[in-house]
Amino acid sequence: MQRKTATTSWKQIADVQAFGNSTTQRTYNYTDTLTSDTARFYRLHFSDSTGRQYFTDSIYVLADSGYWKPFVWQNFAVLGTDTAAQLSWQTKREKYAWQFVVQRSAGTGWVNIDTMPAAGRSATLRNYTSADYSRFSYDVHYRLEMEDSLNRSFYSDSIKLLKPQPAFVLDSFSVSADWDQRKAGWKTSSEYNALKFYLERSADSLSWSTVGTVNATGTSSTPRYYMYVDKPVPQQVFFYRLHMEDNASRHFYSAGVKVQPDPAYAQPFTYSGPAVSRQNNLPYLQWSTTKEKNTLHFTVQRRLAATSWTTAGTVSAAGNSNTLRQYNFTDNSVFNEDVFYRLKMEDTSQRSFYTDSVKLEKLVLPFVLTAFSGAADYDQRNLSWSTSSENGSLRFIVERSADSLAWSARGNVTAAGTASAVTNYTYADKNVTQQVWYYRLHMEDTSGVHTYSAGIKIQPDPLYAQPFTYAGPTVTKVGSFPYVQWSTTREKNTSQFTVERSFNNTSWTSARIVAAAGNSTTTRNYNYTDSTAYTQNVYYRLKMEDTARRVFYSASVMLAYATGPFNLTSFSVTRDYDDAYMAWSTASETNTAKFVLQRSSDSSVWQILSFVNAAGTSTTTRSYAYKDPLVPSQTFFYRLKMETTNGAATYSPVVKAAPDPVQLQPINLGSFTALLVAGKPNVSWTTTIEKESSKWLLQRSTNGWSWTTVNTQNAAGRTLTGASYSYNDNFTVTAATYYRLQLKDSASRSFNSASITVTPGSGARLAFAASVQEESVQPVQLAPNPTSGNFRILGLPAGVHNVDVFNSNGQLKYRDRGYEAGSVIDGSEWTAGVYYVLVDDGNIRLRLIKQ
Repeated sequence: MQRKTATTSWKQIADVQAFGNSTTQRTYNYTDTLTSDTARFYRLHFSDSTGRQYFTDSIYVLADSGYWKPFVWQNFAVLGTDTAAQLSWQTKREKYAWQFVVQRSAGTGWVNIDTMPAAGRSATLRNYTSADYSRFSYDVHYRLEMEDSLNRSFYSDSIKLLKPQPAFVLDSFSVSADWDQRKAGWKTSSEYNALKFYLERSADSLSWSTVGTVNATGTSSTPRYYMYVDKPVPQQVFFYRLHMEDNASRHFYSAGVKVQPDPAYAQPFTYSGPAVSRQNNLPYLQWSTTKEKNTLHFTVQRRLAATSWTTAGTVSAAGNSNTLRQYNFTDNSVFNEDVFYRLKMEDTSQRSFYTDSVKLEKLVLPFVLTAFSGAADYDQRNLSWSTSSENGSLRFIVERSADSLAWSARGNVTAAGTASAVTNYTYADKNVTQQVWYYRLHMEDTSGVHTYSAGIKIQPDPLYAQPFTYAGPTVTKVGSFPYVQWSTTREKNTSQFTVERSFNNTSWTSARIVAAAGNSTTTRNYNYTDSTAYTQNVYYRLKMEDTARRVFYSASVMLAYATGPFNLTSFSVTRDYDDAYMAWSTASETNTAKFVLQRSSDSSVWQILSFVNAAGTSTTTRSYAYKDPLVPSQTFFYRLKMETTNGAATYSPVVKAAPDPVQLQPINLGSFTALLVAGKPNVSWTTTIEKESSKWLLQRSTNGWSWTTVNTQNAAGRTLTGASYSYNDNFTVTAATYYRLQLKDSASRSFNSASITVTPGSGARLAFAASVQEESVQPVQLAPNPTSGNFRILGLPAGVHNVDVFNSNGQLKYRDRGYEAGSVIDGSEWTAGVYYVLVDDGNIRLRLIKQ
């Protein structure tokens, strides 16, 4: 028997005696007692009696791994608990295994602490556990000694069990006051079987109560951060601590911390001021803060010597700030006495804090303007104004504008200088173009300070465009002679009437001159009798002249003597916005050809508009119509030239057609008001009629002459019953704010309304154009004004009227739904200041000064 390894040569290890001679099967065996974990090759070496040698093929024999490694183990682990060290391991295979010996070492050698039988022989997974109930305050190592049936020992790698960990390693714990809450924060560097944190609070550090619970992480070797907010908390000193519980129901406590109240809660505003001075003669307040916490707003309050505190305006606070904040407020109210101011400061908890009051001495204004109005008188504009007092006043500069934006000076009026009584002023702006104009007063004092009044809007004097308001003429027969009659209800600067005669309604001659009244507001009747009896149709018209030698013509009238080919029974013209509708009819026609439709701006020079075919010959009534489109907004004259089939022509009477009033301004504005709700304006307006209106532009201004469009909305277009509009402007009013309307019509023309004014104040507040007049003439006035008690409304039409009086805060102070013109209104109990008087629901608006 021979043996070798992969790296050695063959070596004979045993001799076995052969049988010699045999013809039957013989069996031999041999046990190699050499132990090794290396594979071997084996072969047989034969020799016979003659000395011949034979070799078998070699065979390869592996080593038995179970001999060298009777235990194949895995997952040897240890887990420490509060009471024991729990060890566990597994084997995948055992061969001739006998027992496991659990050994422990604390660094001074290994000791046996447990013995456990092995499976012996197993090729399946086996689980083993052991418990060491000895706990140490230092790290401990464990290993397994594994013995087989040959008393051989094998050892596992050692594993380390760290010393027992505390449930909570609290690294930091702090509590800070923030307003009405306390913010607690803490950090653990490690946790072991941790369960919960209880935040506890005490007023004396003896009796504790839980205010909040926070779950712990459980087990962690990395930092963990926690926080809890205790709110709301009374404003006093409190102590806080952490009560910590682990899974074994053990309890631990942190040291207590003392927390003072947040000083900003007691005083959220760290401020300086207020100080009050004047800027442009208006009260001007300034104040500042160096720190704010949860602040909401400042309410500026004012009072007079004999009144309680009222709100002048509101300014938003910073909220939270640690930097210097500057605030200011301008009071647009002017008082003729000392005024006191203070700040009411509010935080987000709706708490209020008040500053000390400051006094503003009585202002002696250079100009105290109490009235300013204007009226058109023919080709001039008469302005009048009054001041209740003046101090160092220099002059009034009268300024005029076509659009209320660009102003030019028209003249100067010297001011009184110093006056304590009412002073009245007038100024006449002459040779004024006939259009809408705006006027304002530019007031300059001796210190070079310039102030401006509100603008007033003055419409042209309608009597300048038509100095004769007349009816007629008409013509009848008195006997055989033509008798012409006419009348006027008003004349202004009129000179004469010339009665003109024509036989063809084209060529005119003077028949008689009749002197006009000159100036009259009562009915005047005029007549003329022609001295000739005619046998053909005759026409008459009036040539009317004013003192400026301007000429105006009436429509013509016809006195019929012969019917002719056209028996014209009616002819009329109706203006509707920029259209003129012509309508006429005949009772009979003979050999008629056509109607030539003509228009004239002066009844002298005629323009052909169109042609309408006539009936030819007819014995029945015939009706005709024609629309003259896009007619300019001025007075025109219309007539019919009626031609026959043989070329002969006659003319109809001339019809005078004045422009549709709505064409001059496409709407009639019924009302225009603003309500101040929570400091923001709710603007509304109504119309009584609209024709060809396109868009409304609501415009806002902070100075009364520079305008910004804040809302655009579609207009009604055409309505004879009116329409209503409104807009909530998301704009906080902190000073006098102006609104006006701009209308665009279908022809893209623009029309501006008068402005209305809103001033800051609490609650709902009515605003209207107290100092801006929408009409050119305002005969209604208050007397006396200023007043110390009673007053009257003068100049109202006879009958009863609706009267409302509001103070400057929009509060209703007086209401009478049956006020008779000139009756006394008792205002003796009202406080001094500005009041607004609305007559007939705002159709008339007046401003009253109560002293």
